[in-house]
Amino acid sequence: MARLVRRLVAVVNTWAAAAMGEMRKRGRSARIGRRLWLARYWQATGDLEEAARHGRPAARLAHRHPSTPARLAADAGLTMAYIERDRAEYAGSFDYLGWTIGVLPRLAPGDHGRVAIRALTALADINRRVGRYSEAVTALAQARELAEATRPIEPARMAAMMMLEGIVAKELGDLDRAHRCYASVAGIHQRDGCMSADAAALQHNLAGLAPP
Repeated sequence: MARLVRRLVAVVNTWAAAAMGEMRKRGRSARIGRRLWLARYWQATGDLEEAARHGRPAARLAHRHPSTPARLAADAGLTMAYIERDRAEYAGSFDYLGWTIGVLPRLAPGDHGRVAIRALTALADINRRVGRYSEAVTALAQARELAEATRPIEPARMAAMMMLEGIVAKELGDLDRAHRCYASVAGIHQRDGCMSADAAALQHNLAGLAPP
C-alpha cells in the first residue's frame, strides 16, 4: 500500500511540475507580448526611447528562454531591430536581426518565409542607411526571390519591399528603376488599399524624382 501511495505521489508531483512549467511559459509569453505591444505603440507615436524601454526587456526575456514560442521570439527580435534602426543605433539593429535570423529554423513553414522576408528587407534598409549599397541590393534581391516563392505575401509587406527597392535605386542614380518600383507600389495601394502614412510616403518619394 505504501509503495502504491509513493507511486501516486510521484505521478502527481510530475504532473504538477509539468503544469507549473507550462503556466510559467504562458505567463512569460504574455509578458513578452504586452511589452511588444507597448513598444510598437510608442514607436508609432514617435517616442523611440519609450519604445526601446519596453522592447528591450521583451527581447531579453525571449532570448533568455529557448522555450519561448519561435514566432514570438522572432517578433521580439524584429521589433527591436526596427526600433534601433529608427533610433539610428545601427549596430544594435544588426545584432537583433542576427538573433532573429537565428530563430528562423525553429519557425513553422508558414511563418518562416514571411519572417525571413521582413528580416531581409530590414537588413537591406539598415545597410542602405550606413552606405553599404552592395549589401542592401543583395538583401533586397534575396527578399524579392523569397517573396516570389512565398505566396501569398501580404500586400503591405510587398509594397514596403518595393518602396525600399525604389529608394535604393534612386540613391544609386537609377531613376528609371526607381520609377518602376514606385509604380508597383502605387498599383498595390490602388488594388489593396493602404494606410494614409504609406500613401504620403509614396508621394514624398515620387516628389524626390521630379526634376529640379
